[in-house]
Amino acid sequence: MTDRAIATIPKNAREAIRVSLRDTKGRRAIDVRIFEDRGKGPEQSPKGLSIRPDLIRAVIEGLQQAESAAAEEGLIGPPA
Repeated sequence: MTDRAIATIPKNAREAIRVSLRDTKGRRAIDVRIFEDRGKGPEQSPKGLSIRPDLIRAVIEGLQQAESAAAEEGLIGPPA
């Protein structure tokens, strides 16, 4: 199977977070990776992580808990 980009989230002027489905070590995984623009277009950096598909719900729940905690501390607005 080929890699499939799902979302690209701007991080700052030079970097973006790319979420994709890709083959990692012979297995399908959700890949969350930093891409950097070094003047030649986006290039994958070694920064990121691969998540087994069966763990994605737990990761999402953890991120939702982090969102609530950040809102409680006034770092962001309340969750939608």
